[in-house]
Order: sequence, then C-alpha cells, then structure tokens
Amino acid sequence: MWFGTSGGLNRFDGRHFKIYLHEPENPNSLPNNDVVGVTEDAEGILWLGTSGGLCRFDKHRQSFQLIDLPEHHDDIESNERVSRMAIDKKGNGWVSSIHHLIKIDLKTLQTQRFPLPHGQPDRGHVFIDQQGRIWVTVDIALYRFDEATGALQYMFGHIRGEKEDVDIGFVYQEKDGTLWCGSWANGWYRYNEQKGIFEDYPDHLGIAINFQADQDQEGKKFYWVAGGLDGLFLYYPEEDQIYRMSPDPREPYSHNGSIVTNFLQR
Repeated sequence: MWFGTSGGLNRFDGRHFKIYLHEPENPNSLPNNDVVGVTEDAEGILWLGTSGGLCRFDKHRQSFQLIDLPEHHDDIESNERVSRMAIDKKGNGWVSSIHHLIKIDLKTLQTQRFPLPHGQPDRGHVFIDQQGRIWVTVDIALYRFDEATGALQYMFGHIRGEKEDVDIGFVYQEKDGTLWCGSWANGWYRYNEQKGIFEDYPDHLGIAINFQADQDQEGKKFYWVAGGLDGLFLYYPEEDQIYRMSPDPREPYSHNGSIVTNFLQR
C-alpha cells in the first residue's frame, strides 16, 4: 500500500512504513514532500502529484523524474502544485493545477490545458469513474467536466463568496460502482445516480477527505480513511468502529502522523 502524505511518500508492507523524502542535493529524489496523490499506470509506473509538480517514480531504480509542465515556467511557486493523476480509458493522464485541468499523453508527455475557476493552490482533485465521467474538485467545491465541450458543471460544495456549503474532499468509487465524496468536516457523501446528487451518509467520521476499501485477514470489510487526529485511521462500518494509526516515536516504521491525501493499493 502506498500513501501520499504531507510528509513524503510512504510505502506500507503490512508491518512497516518506508518513507521517501525530498533531498535538496539529489535531483532524482522526490521533488516535494507534500505528496498530493499516487497513481499507477498500466505499465506499473507510479505518477505522483506533489506541491513541487508532477513526477514519475521508477520502483526498480528507486528514483523520481520531474515532468516538465507549463506551470513550472513562471515565478509563482504555488502554481507548481498538481493533483493526483487520474487515467482515462484511452490511457491519458489528467491532473489539475491552481488554474487548469491538464490532459497528458503519458507516452509523449504532451499536454492540453482547460481553464478552471480560481481555487486554493493546495486543494484540487481529479477523478474518473467507471463510466468515464471526469470529476474535478476546485478548492472545496465539486464539478463534472465535459471534455467534448470543455464545460464544467457545478455539483456541490463550498464556493468562497458565492455558495455556503460543505467543504469537499476527494471522490472515490468502489468496485460495485458506489460513488463517494469525502469532506473536511462532515464525513462522507454518497452519489444518488437517479437524482444526480450527492447525499449525506450517516456517519460520525468528521474529517474524512479520502478513503480506500479493504479487507482484513478475517475477511471483514474496512476502509483506510485520510483524516482524523493522526492523518490516517481505519473504519469498520459494520461495527461503526474507528482504529487510529498513531505515530510512535519509539517505532521508526510507524505512520509519520502527516495527513494522508491519497492511497494506492497493490
């Protein structure tokens, strides 16, 4: 399991965490310790969205390559932040920056950019569901993007100065097609396909911006949840029970305590 955190890239092997960090003197290290998201493509390459740009990780060489994007060619440091990459059915990558939704040919690395409403530099997310719909979080509001027209449709969430609503986190879809959206204070929301809206889900999770379904050794379903007091916890829905993943200074392989932004399960 891979975790993108605000304190580096973490790999969990079931017992221990290995943490990858930025090394200023090493150009092949992680470009920034704030890892927004982790995605694996069809060839097994990891793509990382960070506050220092987009990079790909060679797991065999244990080295990172920064991808040259237009956002790097200005004097505004916050523009370099890109979201977690989503990959469409044609194999194209999609990320968002503070000003643009960016489509990337993963073979040639050529890009196409679509304008976005101005948001916060540290909050953006792209998700492509099983039906091929592209969901984009801008700041703390959720939109749906139509590639054919280049149009964004507002779905729900808080737009500063315009709409007072829930502070939206990330979108996640389970294998059965259930579509969820996390939040920064109000737990989870589930998408109602018939009504075309996200509805509040009865939970007490509070900060639960992202999540990943899993099973324990006994076959019980649980979720890895980004949020809570330690940045990461486990939630067993049948028992309505939370288990914290607290950092332990005596254990160098424990979770680092930084808030998790994304998961990659392999």
